[in-house]
Amino acid sequence: MYNLRRFYPLLLMGILISMVICPGPASAINVVGSKYMGTVNPGDTVTHTIIVSTTATDPPMDIVVDILGFGQTAGQSYTFLSAADDTSPYSARKFITLDTGSFHLDPGESKTITATIVIPNDVGDGGRYAIISLHNAPSGDGTTAYVTAIAVPVMITIANSNLQQTGTITAIKTSGIVTGQPVHVITSLKNTGNIHYYLTKNIVTVSDSGGNVLDTASTTPSVFAIIPTFTVNYDVTLDKTLPPGTYSIKSGVSLENGTLLDSKLQQLK
Repeated sequence: MYNLRRFYPLLLMGILISMVICPGPASAINVVGSKYMGTVNPGDTVTHTIIVSTTATDPPMDIVVDILGFGQTAGQSYTFLSAADDTSPYSARKFITLDTGSFHLDPGESKTITATIVIPNDVGDGGRYAIISLHNAPSGDGTTAYVTAIAVPVMITIANSNLQQTGTITAIKTSGIVTGQPVHVITSLKNTGNIHYYLTKNIVTVSDSGGNVLDTASTTPSVFAIIPTFTVNYDVTLDKTLPPGTYSIKSGVSLENGTLLDSKLQQLK
């Protein structure tokens, strides 16, 4: 059963991201409503309110609001996708409209933005994803420019639909056996289902040619949700050093409840 209580990784996407070309004080945007996460019936309409404000000491700024695709890097971080790159069947980008595309914010002022999310009757099963981006025009003079950006993730679960939590290990890469060095293992997992899942864990074991387990290592549960269609990496280092020989590496990725998504066995030399 899909668990909607896992909100905290989305805070990572709702925090302020400041990109400063040269050292200097960057202005801050404060946001209430830094995520939307909910279960919605096909054909229903929901709204999400975002309140943006600055302090009295911040400069005036012009803010642009965009609806972008929801992407994920191999390192599991969430990313923006342009309309051209947002090709996932689980995109919610076209479901969302905003009551404004830009606005001016004076020092100490606040602005309320309303996002309207309309779910089609024939939306299908699983989850739908998008990101609402708020960013100011670059400010500063000469060689210094300050840009402040806010990402508001939108993660929708279609109510009463068939939720498929599946994944496939697409690759296992190792550092190989180097005398005196631990073995480094990177496992790539693709979310082949139709809904995101939280707190996945990668467990790796190394065994000798007789099948005896020599060492086991695992990741801490992932703080990011794994989004459908994307492939992410899990990074594990086995502490035990191995003499030259032939061994086998087994890597598996499981859900929080222990359900195995996939496991693969690979020879290590």
